[in-house]
Amino acid sequence: MGSRKHLLWWIAPVVAIGIALAMLGSWVGVRGCATKPQQVSVEDLAPGQGLVEVRGTAHYPVRVAQDYRPSFLPPTSQIVWIFPLFQPGNTLGREIRILVLCYTEPDPILSFEMRSIVGWPRKPTRRRVATNVIEAFETLGYTFAEDWVVLEERPPKEFSPVTGASLEAPR
Repeated sequence: MGSRKHLLWWIAPVVAIGIALAMLGSWVGVRGCATKPQQVSVEDLAPGQGLVEVRGTAHYPVRVAQDYRPSFLPPTSQIVWIFPLFQPGNTLGREIRILVLCYTEPDPILSFEMRSIVGWPRKPTRRRVATNVIEAFETLGYTFAEDWVVLEERPPKEFSPVTGASLEAPR
């Protein structure tokens, strides 16, 4: 009986530390350590590739923003703007292969824009892209490819991933 109690005193802290490290790893993994992104084309993007850079034409048919919480560690959610990214120069495409979660609002004057997005390709989930966002694009005549991907943009350096606020000094 005494050895079991002794074992419990060792297992409980180890489990607690393991959970804390898993939480920290999930947050750092989403926010990323500074690594150089690999260049990937729109067709070759797949979930789990790590940090990538994709160049293409962003479509802004509807201004869609949603609250997003990239992992369970930051206590607050952030506003992300969502738009599809197509092959460079493609302004007529309607089948969405990449949906970008962007931390900066697109220029409200533009309908299309050549963008280079650095971020992490993820599997689409309801937490990342709400159902009403998908419906908003489908209402405008867009469809989603079977293998569509969410590209979570890397936040700008002056952006705090914990609070969602700008880290720039006030001017």
